[in-house]
Amino acid sequence: MSVSRCQQEVSSQEFTRWVAYWRFHCIDSEGWHQAAMIAATVARSQGAKVAINDFLPTEKPPQTNEDMLAQMMTASGSRIK
Repeated sequence: MSVSRCQQEVSSQEFTRWVAYWRFHCIDSEGWHQAAMIAATVARSQGAKVAINDFLPTEKPPQTNEDMLAQMMTASGSRIK
């Protein structure tokens, strides 16, 4: 949806409300933190000793094509030539 179309369909007041909702009710843009909080709460309710960070994705550098090929070959038992 384009900005101009949004301006035609949504009033400034409604847009301001949506921005406020997004900024104050959404912890992060991808939802990882909220999902991690839920997962940790469920795990703790079952007696697990976990932290929210246990459920957050770790930052990893992107894999190269060569790295992916090497992992596939290792998993299949083949040797890279």
